[in-house]
Amino acid sequence: MAMLRMIAVAALAALATLAASGPRAAGLEVGIATAPERIDVQKFMANGTWIKPAWATRVVAAAISGGHGGGSGGTRGSGVPVYGGGGGAPCTMSTTEMLAADLPDTVPVIVGAGGVGGASQAGADANGVAGTNGAISQFGSYGRASVVASAAGPGGGVSAPTAASAPGERFSPGLIGSLLGGLPVLGTSGVGSDGPGLFCSGAGAGGSLTAANTFNAGGNSGFARLADPSSARSLRGTTEGAAGAAGVAASGYASLKAFAPGDSGGGGASGVTMAAGAGGNGAIPGGSGGGGGAARNGFASGKGGDGARGEVWVFAWR
Repeated sequence: MAMLRMIAVAALAALATLAASGPRAAGLEVGIATAPERIDVQKFMANGTWIKPAWATRVVAAAISGGHGGGSGGTRGSGVPVYGGGGGAPCTMSTTEMLAADLPDTVPVIVGAGGVGGASQAGADANGVAGTNGAISQFGSYGRASVVASAAGPGGGVSAPTAASAPGERFSPGLIGSLLGGLPVLGTSGVGSDGPGLFCSGAGAGGSLTAANTFNAGGNSGFARLADPSSARSLRGTTEGAAGAAGVAASGYASLKAFAPGDSGGGGASGVTMAAGAGGNGAIPGGSGGGGGAARNGFASGKGGDGARGEVWVFAWR
C-alpha cells in the first residue's frame, strides 16, 4: 500500500502545474492544496534537511541509492582470451511509510553518490579494475536504500568474473532474489538485468576477446518496464572499440517517471587493433555504469562507466 500511495502522490507531483515555494536546504518543496487532502513533496538531489509540515499526519520517504560503477576491461597478448569489465548491478530503491507524529520536526537526508568506473588499463597483460559501489541514500534513521558489497562491476581478466548483484527491492520482498549487472562472456555480449516495474536496471558488460582474436560487442543495459514502456535501454558498443551508450532518464508514463530510476549504461566493445570502448555512464538518479571492453596488448582497455547519484523524495499529507 505504501508503494501504491507513493506512486499516486508522485503522479500529482508530475502532472500538476506546481509553484515552488522556495528551496528547503537541498530539497525542493512543493505544496498542493487538494480536497480532502493536502500534500507536500520535498525532493532531495543532494544532502539536506527535511522539514515536517505542521499539518502533516502521514509521511512516505522514498529513496534511490547511488548507481554503481562498471569494471574496466583487461589486456592480453594475441591469442589469449580476456574478459571485458562487468556492468554495475542495479541501484536499490526503498519506501518507508510513517506517522508524522512519530517524526521530529526536522530529519537529515543523505543522497548517495554514484560509484566510479574502473580505470582503463594501458599496460600489457593487465587485469581490469572493478568499479566502486554507489552510496546509500537515507531519510534519517527511518528509511534507507542500502548497498551490498557485490554491487559494482568486476574488472576483466583471464578468468570469468562473477556478475555484480543487488538484493531484491525492499518494497516487494520475495519478488526477486537478486538483480544483476551484465556479465562478460567470451564470444557473446553480457546484458544487464531488466528492472520490472519501477525497479532499477543493470548495466551492460564490456566486450571480451576470444583466442581467435575476434572482438565482441558490449552488452545492452536493462530497463525499468513500467517507467519505460517503449522498452528503451542503453545500447552497447557494436563496432570494434565503440563506447557503450550512456543511460537515459526515465521516459514513459508521467505518473510513474516522476519517481523512477535512470537507465544504466551500455557496455563498450573490445578492441583487437585499437583501444577498446568505455562503458556508458548511468543516468540520474541511480543508473549504474557499463563495463569497459577488453583490448590486446599495445592498446588501452575500456574504462568502466560511472554510476549516477541517488535521490530521496519525501511525501507528506493529511
